[in-house]
Amino acid sequence: KAAVKCWFTAGVKAMPLIMKLQSDLQEILTVDHIIVLRAEKKWYAGILTWEYTCQALVEGKMVPFVLLFHPEECQWKLKRTKEK
Repeated sequence: KAAVKCWFTAGVKAMPLIMKLQSDLQEILTVDHIIVLRAEKKWYAGILTWEYTCQALVEGKMVPFVLLFHPEECQWKLKRTKEK
């Protein structure tokens, strides 16, 4: 799970801006300046999910990741992708 600060446009589109995560060492990590490369609507078992393909600068490296937004639950989840 991820805590995400996002901006909702007038057209009801959510754009993630900043996220906070808990590390394996129980530290709170802040990732800001999220770059959204692609946003897609997807349905899993009939449930709407917004999938954001993103990248952000983390500890001096550009890290790719996917954020999933579940509007029915108002919940964000992080899915790490393999680095290129």
